[in-house]
Amino acid sequence: MGISYELHQIGELGTLPIGSQIAVKSSFENLDQSLAFYYPLFSSDQYYYHHGVYLGDYKVIHFFGQDKDDAKPQICDIYRFAMNSADPKIYRVKYDDADHLRPVQDTLNLANEVLKEPSLWPGYHLVRNNCETFATWLKTGKKVSAQISFALQRVISLGTMVIGSSVGVAMSLRR
Repeated sequence: MGISYELHQIGELGTLPIGSQIAVKSSFENLDQSLAFYYPLFSSDQYYYHHGVYLGDYKVIHFFGQDKDDAKPQICDIYRFAMNSADPKIYRVKYDDADHLRPVQDTLNLANEVLKEPSLWPGYHLVRNNCETFATWLKTGKKVSAQISFALQRVISLGTMVIGSSVGVAMSLRR
């Protein structure tokens, strides 16, 4: 179910293919602060990548809102998409397995359907329904987030270390 990709910086917007998944580096300050406890799991650098899909004519569809209750699929210009980013770079998502991407026209059709009927995409949830799962779904048909997968792997690793340490301490106390 996992998906892997690389981010490649876009040199000129005029070279960006329509239907591309894009991302900008965003600060955790832009997210819901009630979830701040979880942010270090995503990145020690205090940022995440906000994702969208380029529709052409400098327009981007992305899952966004002023808060998690307000979040929905929206269209904006690419400059507004990048406006609150931590740096001015825009990245193109290049999937390791490009054979499983939707055809560009299918991505655009689905984007237009969701714009007409935003309720086709569920409300915000940090793990299941965020900007990356939305953009990835438009491109691949899969509702997954590499950033969330990475964070969950960190939680599992940390949990394993804590349990292992606890077992080691308990064993030494028994002796």
